[in-house]
Amino acid sequence: MRRYLLYIGYCGTRLRGIQKQSIKSESELCSIGGVLESGLTHHFPHLHGPIVFSSRTDRGVHAVCNTAHVDLYREDGNFEPEVVTNSLNHYLKKFGYDIRIHRTLLVGPDFHSRYLATSRTYLYRLAVTPIQNNNNNNNNNKNNNSSKNNNNNNNNNSNINNNNNNNNKKSNKNNNKNNNNNNKSNNNNNNNNSRYHLEKFLPAAEHNKLYIIRPPFDVERVLNVCQLLQGTHDFKSFGSAKSRSNKPITTTRTISQISVTPGRPLLDPIHDPLYKHLKFWDINITANGFLYKQVRRTVGVLVRVGEGCIGEYEVSVMLNTPSHDTWPAGTQVAPPDGLFLINVHYPPNALTIGEHHYQTIDGKRENESCRPT
Repeated sequence: MRRYLLYIGYCGTRLRGIQKQSIKSESELCSIGGVLESGLTHHFPHLHGPIVFSSRTDRGVHAVCNTAHVDLYREDGNFEPEVVTNSLNHYLKKFGYDIRIHRTLLVGPDFHSRYLATSRTYLYRLAVTPIQNNNNNNNNNKNNNSSKNNNNNNNNNSNINNNNNNNNKKSNKNNNKNNNNNNKSNNNNNNNNSRYHLEKFLPAAEHNKLYIIRPPFDVERVLNVCQLLQGTHDFKSFGSAKSRSNKPITTTRTISQISVTPGRPLLDPIHDPLYKHLKFWDINITANGFLYKQVRRTVGVLVRVGEGCIGEYEVSVMLNTPSHDTWPAGTQVAPPDGLFLINVHYPPNALTIGEHHYQTIDGKRENESCRPT
């Protein structure tokens, strides 16, 4: 038996995440774990144990490089790593799955893809469009006109009722406050609805590959908050209340690097005129581990910071008072579309154990089997 480390890339749009379905049905082949297990058992019948992934990504999340280890047995020796890579890719292409094996390494029998990983790097792609939705502008104009009409009516009433000037002034103030509150609520509703309309400004090549938002997106404000997030903190406020397991977990993590840099489109902008309206930003985060949905929730907070809705104070409260109760009101969790697992990092010596290690183990086993009892 030999243990192999698979380097895996996938487009998560049509996949149900990593987790293999517990119910035996055709739908389990929509999960990355189910697809790879099916491919392995097809080409390598002597599959020992489950596929162990280093990182579990949700539905819709992509991976440039995820990793997993698997144990394979062959009576007359071992499978060459390249054979494992080519066999799986042949299966994946044949059945049209958006998964590819980049390479396969032979690792030691004690290697563990998840426990030996020292850190992981995620990328989140943002696109800011300056285009305003026409429906929003019309709604805003209607709101402004209605508030003007209300103010004019209030002024006319105050002129007619000269004997009640003080009462009219108070009522005008109350009406103006109500109008302002109505305008704010209408604007919030328009902003939420407009996110659905922004998709029409997105080039086809970018669909399901990024998160498109409206301006403003103040990068300087976002960078200042990134400095607060870097380091070791209790990130309970940034993790989802839902856990992947019922086991108690620590919520302290160390973010070694977090940056916001200008991004690039997937295609040359000369091929699609819609690109000229977009400004791309890449949010890169490296940490020794992540809570459930931590990256997407962090991006959601950074977007709100860039919009000017929250600032360093609110983020400091989230870090200093770790609780789901400190999640800023109105802050949305960023969608999975723009999230990419870029790399899983291991100590160099963890990957240097190869066939010679197994030869030593096999030699010891042969000697032990030849010892007289």
